[in-house]
Amino acid sequence: TKITVDINGNPFVGITMLSMFWTNGPSIGWYAIKGTDSTLWWWGWDGGQGFRGDGTATSGHVLKPTQITIPGGRKVIQIISGYQAYALCSDGTIWGWGGGSCDVWANPIGYTCTGTDYLSPHQVANITDAKWIAGGNYFNYAITGNGSVWGWGFQANLGINKFGITGGILPGTPDNITADLNLPHPVTKIVTNSLTTHAILTDSTLWGWGNSAEGSVGNGAMLNRDRPTYPNNWGWNNVDNLMVLTPQQIAPTRHDFINIFGAMPYTRYKYAECVNGQLYFWGRNKTGMGGNGIIPY
Repeated sequence: TKITVDINGNPFVGITMLSMFWTNGPSIGWYAIKGTDSTLWWWGWDGGQGFRGDGTATSGHVLKPTQITIPGGRKVIQIISGYQAYALCSDGTIWGWGGGSCDVWANPIGYTCTGTDYLSPHQVANITDAKWIAGGNYFNYAITGNGSVWGWGFQANLGINKFGITGGILPGTPDNITADLNLPHPVTKIVTNSLTTHAILTDSTLWGWGNSAEGSVGNGAMLNRDRPTYPNNWGWNNVDNLMVLTPQQIAPTRHDFINIFGAMPYTRYKYAECVNGQLYFWGRNKTGMGGNGIIPY
């Protein structure tokens, strides 16, 4: 079915980027960037959690693309989403909204959030020269113009391990975590899914960290099928929780990675592409998503 017009009846064409949001309940929908004018659009169902970005807590369906305006009429060049939404604008600023509350534990949105601030785009703190963003859940990243990596959210997932895995300590606003990651070369691209982070460095190597439930880091850690609880309930305090707290090189024989493909929300697998077009897959393969002809159960 063609999506031909927006909510105002104007032609809806020229889309260059899509991103899905979902909160496992009252909100599910999509964002899109129109490359012709760098405007941001959304459609779907916002259960009053701020994903419509218009400052209201209205719940309901929006069945045709509706524009979201970033303050100052800024142009959007990248959109990521999951439990929150973030827009990277052409001036290097990042704007966040959604998530249903200003509770920093439930919604580490990247700025000092009070009242109903989450219902509309607000500028993420401390960063004015971002070139790339990743996340949309409880851990988020920005790469700035000088190659620094900034992060906000749960530190165990961010791979900086300042406080181990037991405290759940998190920076509510972005910190420069470049030195904490201790990677051998600068980062060129970061992509997240629901559990993990993967980065390509300037030497074209691939690195990963985070929660390796169902093998989602890709460093060979195996799922313990004898556990009595589902992966969502695997707490940080469990001795066998498979948290990979510092970056690990993935597929270390390859030094020619050019792309990572992953998405929020509720995905526990990724793909990576090498310069010759070879694809690699790792993580959850419940319904045969690995493309290798295997369904493990």
